[in-house]
Parts: sequence; structure tokens; C-alpha cells
Amino acid sequence: MVKDYYKILGVSREAGQDDIKRAFREKSKIYHPDAPGNKGNQDRFIELQEAYEILANKEKRKRYDTQLNRLSKKMDNGLKKELTFKIMVSPMEAYYGGRFDIDLPIKKHCPRCGSQIDKFCPVCKGDGFILKRYYLSVAIPSGIRNGATIRLPIRDKESGDIWVNLKVVIFPNLTAVV
Repeated sequence: MVKDYYKILGVSREAGQDDIKRAFREKSKIYHPDAPGNKGNQDRFIELQEAYEILANKEKRKRYDTQLNRLSKKMDNGLKKELTFKIMVSPMEAYYGGRFDIDLPIKKHCPRCGSQIDKFCPVCKGDGFILKRYYLSVAIPSGIRNGATIRLPIRDKESGDIWVNLKVVIFPNLTAVV
């Protein structure tokens, strides 16, 4: 789990050393535990010091940026709008068709932390994602061929439509009785 030090200091990722120093000084005045009325801000001040220590040091900042970029790529690749699953049917089921209930686990942003990387979340355990299960009843048309694809939309309020492609695989070792 990586804290977003840029967010903590309130600066952009392109901020120069002077901007980082200025932001640290301004926020230190607000959150310093010795400042009047700030007795409960010790944790926030420690976070500010930690962020400043990393971002003010060129070598540490470079390593931190590399780590942040890797995590960002992982999170971007975490969600897909189109998923493909295989379903296995017997030759008889392919010939006559039928209805099949399937359980699809789909990766979603954590509803509690919103996939934020700066705090630990007990729901997603700091991963930023959860598996949401969708239960679908799928009609397999009669006469479906091996390798055919059935395309289904899943309506989801938070992330829009997700398309599920079900690839039909007919068991090769079973024979249909016609």
C-alpha cells in the first residue's frame, strides 16, 4: 500500500522543489501539534513530514515515482469492460439448447475506499478492488456450435455496462443421442 505524498502535500506530480518546500511549510503551520488548537493533528503532521522527506530528496522521489507509476498501471488494468468466460456443454445440450445458471466473479473498485492508495481499507485489504459476483441465467439456443459466442450485457450503476462473452465448448468425449 503506497501513500500519495503529492496529495498529502497538495502539490502536482510536476511540482518543483520550491513548490514542495512551500507546500510543506504552509501545511506545517496548520497541522503542527504545537500550534494552538491542533492537539489531535500529530498523525497528520507526521504524514506531512514523511511526504516532504520523500519528495524533497531527488533520489527518494525518483524511486517513489517509479513505485507510484507501477501501482497506477496495475489499477488501470484492474477493471475491464469486456470479459470472456468459457462454458462447457454436452453435445446433447448443444443440440437441444437449454438454460444455464452461471456465477461470474468480476473485479470492481472497492466501494469503501474507492481504490485509494493512501489508506488501508478493511474491505479490500488494501488491494483497491473487490470481487463482485453476478448470477446470470443464460439461454443456450438449440443447435449451437462449438466455439460460438453468446454476448451478454451486465448493467452496473457504478461502472456502466460490462459485456460478457460466453464461449461455448462442447465436451468432445460425449455423444449426443438424437
